[in-house]
Amino acid sequence: MIQPIVENSVVHGIEPKKGRGIIEIKIYRKEDYLVISVEDNGVGMENLELEKILNEDQENYSKIGLKNTLERIKLFYGNEYGLKIETQKNVGTKVDIILPYATLRKERVDV
Repeated sequence: MIQPIVENSVVHGIEPKKGRGIIEIKIYRKEDYLVISVEDNGVGMENLELEKILNEDQENYSKIGLKNTLERIKLFYGNEYGLKIETQKNVGTKVDIILPYATLRKERVDV
């Protein structure tokens, strides 16, 4: 799930950038959500370009990693979860993957 987001940061954000590129990956809990955040200081994009990526048919557009990831999250976890994307041209992009936070219960078994 995180792979296409990081790949997009490298290929579409950092590679075309002049100068030093930075990608930060953070994982944290926010209320009942698990957030995986991928942020870069790459070339960013206009909001119109982002809308096109998320709304175009897969057959007609080459940048489908974000759309596929969003659709898989919603299909598996429900519409409450997904991606939050913030981008600004010549500043960078931040993608938050928002998932349900669940804890593993460790149950004691007496033998």
